[in-house]
Amino acid sequence: LSIGQNPLAGPPPATLASLRALEVLDVSASPLQELPPWIRQLSRLTTLDVRRCGLRDLPDWLADLPALRTVTAVGNDTG
Repeated sequence: LSIGQNPLAGPPPATLASLRALEVLDVSASPLQELPPWIRQLSRLTTLDVRRCGLRDLPDWLADLPALRTVTAVGNDTG
């Protein structure tokens, strides 16, 4: 699912957590600052693209997603 580079007024809606079979999520260039906690419910997620989202850090719980193999997070403020 690619919702990146959309003029969202905030983070992606939590209703996306109901997409339990989702494997790829692209929210690049969205105004996030932090990853929404509902992403941790996407147990089949293999690829997460969070480029240029203004993230300050990546949460530790990302490592708990069993299928996650690729996280693209360049262009953030993660220091």
